[in-house]
Amino acid sequence: MQENQELINSLLEKQKTSAYSQQVAMDPEENQLLITRVVSAKYKVYVIILLILGVLIGTTYLPDAQRHYESVNARYEAKQAELTTLQQQVNEYTSYKAELESIGHYEDAVMDCINTGNCENIPALISGDLRSVVSFVQMGDLSSEKMGIDEQKILKNLDQYLIKNEPGTASSSNNGKIQLIDMGEPEVIEGKVKFYKLPIEIEITFDDKDDLITFVDNIESYIIPDKENRILYVIDEVSYDIMAYDEEQSTNVSLSAYYFR
Repeated sequence: MQENQELINSLLEKQKTSAYSQQVAMDPEENQLLITRVVSAKYKVYVIILLILGVLIGTTYLPDAQRHYESVNARYEAKQAELTTLQQQVNEYTSYKAELESIGHYEDAVMDCINTGNCENIPALISGDLRSVVSFVQMGDLSSEKMGIDEQKILKNLDQYLIKNEPGTASSSNNGKIQLIDMGEPEVIEGKVKFYKLPIEIEITFDDKDDLITFVDNIESYIIPDKENRILYVIDEVSYDIMAYDEEQSTNVSLSAYYFR
């Protein structure tokens, strides 16, 4: 045991006096410089690796990220534009609704103005566009679940109002005799509010021009008191021989009936 301890001590003594130990002990600055060089080399390797990774990311992922950003930004701008358009439409419909409510409030005054000529109770807002107001008041619903078009309402409207010298009066004489009615296919009219147009061809026999004028006046200058029987007509064409105004004539009248559904 003592011999082993002596051997260890001898080795330790030799290590202390070795050339490498003496060099380390004698040149600490040079040793520190060596360590610094090793550390610097390691950092250079790290920097090179980071540069390589940066290049790979820049060429592989950044273009996709840029395209994704541009796509998201484009969708955002499109949604903003759509939102602005919807807001404008909301404002328009709100204003339009207010106008319709105002028209509904003065509906009786409008009817009195058209039928009797008493327009004192019509506000300035309505009187400035009275023709459009009258059109709205006259427009009703012609739709029918079974037939698509409520033909009975059209026939009743013609028989009780349009061909009467005194519209809506049961004892009134007729201003003409309906010979034929032909209804076409309805068309959709797009606008602030969607509505429909129904072409109607009518063959009517008038005794003279006065009966024809009464028929036209009933369409253009009269509002039916019963709201359920109102139909908005627009005269598209009338074939009438004005030279034979005092004779009985069979006249073709082209109408367009406008209605909601």
